[in-house]
Amino acid sequence: MRPLLVPVAPHLQLCLPLTLLLLCTGASAGKRSLDDGSLHQLWSTPVTLVEASGDAQELTTKLKEKLLEMASTLPDDSKSNVGGWQSTGTNLLHSEPKFFSAALKLCQDAITSHLKQSISGGGQVVAKVAASWANVNPGGAYNRMHTHPQSDLSGVLYVSCPGDAACGIELVDPRPMASAQRSESLHQSLDFGVDKGLRMKEGDVIVFPSWLSHWVPPHWDELERISIAFNAEIDFRPGDEPLQVRFRDGRESGGSKAEL
Repeated sequence: MRPLLVPVAPHLQLCLPLTLLLLCTGASAGKRSLDDGSLHQLWSTPVTLVEASGDAQELTTKLKEKLLEMASTLPDDSKSNVGGWQSTGTNLLHSEPKFFSAALKLCQDAITSHLKQSISGGGQVVAKVAASWANVNPGGAYNRMHTHPQSDLSGVLYVSCPGDAACGIELVDPRPMASAQRSESLHQSLDFGVDKGLRMKEGDVIVFPSWLSHWVPPHWDELERISIAFNAEIDFRPGDEPLQVRFRDGRESGGSKAEL
């Protein structure tokens, strides 16, 4: 499905790191009984944005040079990408461990932050960056609306963001009938069926549930928009101890770049 192209919302001023509970703000209700007469916010969607650190520019410059060279010499494996280039293979971040180790660490740190802020209670998490790939989009290229099935968390590390709106991403309200209310002003005020447009910067990382539909609008700068997308598998065992997160080697078997 070709996405509707709309302007990206202005860049959000975010703390580092910050988890946004999009679409509603309550913690998960679980199996708790609901009290009569009180408001309960249900079905929130955690999305974590981690802003670039002070030394991110050196890393993104190296990544940009590497990925531009790859895009000019290697085959394209585009799935959601229209008019741009996506890398082949299932796990770019593990294809050259020495070169991509710092980028992998940024993605792992963002996943850890997301899990520690969104999981209530303690326990043990074993995570793996099971798939990762590069996107190189010239002006006019975009990514169709899609999800990342057969995964738990997905995210993007932004490498090059030319122009003011180059690294926008649109997150779609996952409630299909949310905008079907008769009163448009009411569903707008309650954030029903309202997509979220985020503007990212070089070195930023976003993490969100893999089932959350999203798309990337085109930019119109002469330079390329470059990013590394990833999927993570999460095995969680609840417990009383503070949440601990460790990562398995992503070069182990399994993992795919599947998209809808």
